[in-house]
Amino acid sequence: MRLSGALWILAWLAGVRPLAAQADSAGKSPLAAACQGDRRLKPDTAGITLYLEAYHRFRDSERRADHHVELLHANAIASAFERPAAVTLTQPLAWNPKAARPGGVAPTYPSLSLEAILIKDTTGRLLEVQFREATSSAELNQAFLSAVYRADSIGLYNSIPKLSAAGTDSIRVAMNGSATPPDSAIPLFRLRVAYFQIDQPATPKTQPAPETPVANKQDEVSLRYVIGSDGRAIQSTIRLVDGRYREFAEEAARVVLGSEFTPATSKGCAVPQWVHQQIRWRSPAL
Repeated sequence: MRLSGALWILAWLAGVRPLAAQADSAGKSPLAAACQGDRRLKPDTAGITLYLEAYHRFRDSERRADHHVELLHANAIASAFERPAAVTLTQPLAWNPKAARPGGVAPTYPSLSLEAILIKDTTGRLLEVQFREATSSAELNQAFLSAVYRADSIGLYNSIPKLSAAGTDSIRVAMNGSATPPDSAIPLFRLRVAYFQIDQPATPKTQPAPETPVANKQDEVSLRYVIGSDGRAIQSTIRLVDGRYREFAEEAARVVLGSEFTPATSKGCAVPQWVHQQIRWRSPAL
C-alpha cells in the first residue's frame, strides 16, 4: 500500500497507552532517568525560542518556489499565532543545546518539532491541515492549529501565490525550538525547557535484520523515536518521517521495537533520548 499525505504516525500503533502511562512492573517509566540506588537526577534548564520556518531549504534550487511560498505561509501563521497560557511537555529528555548540527545549525529541542501540511483548494482557501509530526505539548499543537485557521479566516493567505496553476496546493510548514534559531526563522516566543545534558548518546546493542515485506519493491524508511532509559524504543513515540510504502514502514517499526540499545547517559544515569534511524531496502536487480 502506497503511503500518501496525512499524519504519518503508523496506523497500527494507534491505541497504545499515553507516554506517561508506560511503565514497567516496578512503576518506573522509561521516559524517566534511571540512576543507581536512590539517587535522583536533576535536569538542567535552558531558554529557547519557538519559531516557524519553511520546510524546504532555499539552497535547494529545485525547491526555491516551495521555500518562498512556505515562508509566506509561515509568516501569516505567525501573525495569527496566540501564545497559549501554559505549555506542558513530557518528562525531560537527553539533549545537548550546544552541539551543532550539519551546516553549523544549532540543535532543536526534541519535544518541540512540528511539521504540518496545509491543503488549499483551487481558490487558495484552506481545506484541511495534516500533521506529519506534532510536539509533545497539546497546548502548542492546538495554538498552531488555531493560528493556521485564524490566518485563513482573516484572509492572510489571499495574496500568497499558488504553487499549482490548477488543482490543490500542499504547503509544508515546520515549527521548532532552539537556543539559537536560524536566520530564516520566524520567532513566536521564548520559553524555558528542562533537559538532561548528554554525556554519552544511545547506541545499538542488537537489532533484528529487516525482512522484505513486498517482493520486487524497494523503499527507504526514516523513523524518529525515543530510546527509553531501559534501552528499548518506546512504542508510542515512533514517528514515520519518510517512506513510500506502509508495509515497509511497519517492518521498520518492528525492527526498532525488537532492538536493544545502550541508553544515553547523563551524569552516570540512564536517560531517554530522541533518535532518528533510516532503514533501506534495495531490489537485488538494482
